[in-house]
Amino acid sequence: MHDRLLRFSQVQEMVPFSRAKIYNLIKQKQFPRQVKVGGSSLWKMDEIIEYINNLQNK
Repeated sequence: MHDRLLRFSQVQEMVPFSRAKIYNLIKQKQFPRQVKVGGSSLWKMDEIIEYINNLQNK
């Protein structure tokens, strides 16, 4: 079930950062990179969950 792909709005519900902050973190290699599917940018749910878990463990 965690192999789902998420749209940006779904990622933002899980990690309430601004669009600019998320893309800045991606550029700094501190946030999971999006996957291009057709013309869409999607994120792997398991990578987002792992990111959140790592934040909670700091």
